[in-house]
Amino acid sequence: QYTQAPAAFGSAPAPAQYTQAPAAFGSAPAPAQYTQAPAAFGSAPTQPSYTQPAYEATQPARPGQAPYGAPAARAGFEPGPAERVARRGFVITITAPKGGTGKSTLALNLAAYLGSRLRGTGKNVCIIDGNVQQADTGKYLNAYTPNVESLMKDPSAVHPDRINNYLLHRADLNLSALLGPAVPENANPMFFSGKRYSQILDAIKPNYDYIIIDTPVAELYHDMFREFALPRADSLVVTITPNAATMMNTDAWLRQVVAPKNANGMGVDPSKVGIVLNRSQEDIGMDVEDVRRELGMWRFLGSIPETKEWQRCNNRQELVATKNYHELNQAFSLILAQITGEELLATTSSALTTAGGSGLKAMMRKILGNRG
Repeated sequence: QYTQAPAAFGSAPAPAQYTQAPAAFGSAPAPAQYTQAPAAFGSAPTQPSYTQPAYEATQPARPGQAPYGAPAARAGFEPGPAERVARRGFVITITAPKGGTGKSTLALNLAAYLGSRLRGTGKNVCIIDGNVQQADTGKYLNAYTPNVESLMKDPSAVHPDRINNYLLHRADLNLSALLGPAVPENANPMFFSGKRYSQILDAIKPNYDYIIIDTPVAELYHDMFREFALPRADSLVVTITPNAATMMNTDAWLRQVVAPKNANGMGVDPSKVGIVLNRSQEDIGMDVEDVRRELGMWRFLGSIPETKEWQRCNNRQELVATKNYHELNQAFSLILAQITGEELLATTSSALTTAGGSGLKAMMRKILGNRG
């Protein structure tokens, strides 16, 4: 039986025990045991049960911990919510106020890189493809089922004990994914609304340490953005390209995002906002220093160089996060280290061997200085 009423829509789970200081970029929600039914959307099973997906059988259990985020299992016992390994459930929303910035490509590669780097640590990653009209995650992973359409047909599955059966799992990447609709004509906004995705997120959060959300183009009045991707973000990562008009539009849009709600803004904490310059190049009249100067109100997280590998990734819909591309790995590490505060990322050689490495080391020490 659940002993607590469902939380109001859009609210974070009540904090329980927190054993690690929040990351420097944004504030991490405290991990909590799941003790309540999902709100409104679907009903929780009277007696929750967990059917182990086939992929979990391939993941060796660590001492004292269930494999790959599954509830603990022991002979003669049906695991319930209280048996789940406590997860951080930190939500990273990747967004942009206009198309063509490489947002979806960056979102999946950051998710795959983070999952791969965290293998063996007991931490895991999930990506939610909220760009329902142009769902690209499945194209990059060359998989289209299971996807959110199946989940929508079974509302009772929107529960931590069942939700994993509706996600795609890539054990080699330490990554799970909620894929979007297989074809755009199936993405009826009446069903694929921000409210429903927020309820799905509530079911996913107890099972994962990091959840990355890929969004549609972030128009202020877009339901998926206003009702889901923005209010549920612990960190809001905004991608831009080296273009003066793009920077001006992004700055104006972000000022509205952080404006108070009584001023028709979204009331987002500015400290949660970070900028990533994608497709960065030299000698094109727009570089990192220009971005830092023009968007100085916002935290600059790093840049992704426009290498041939990154161009192929965008053109062929390929993952590069798991390949040995030094410049790209450096960029992913630095961006994710600032967002998550994970020391493993901050101290990796790929994050500390850039040009001006001493300056980067000093920055990493500052990022991690207040962490236990």
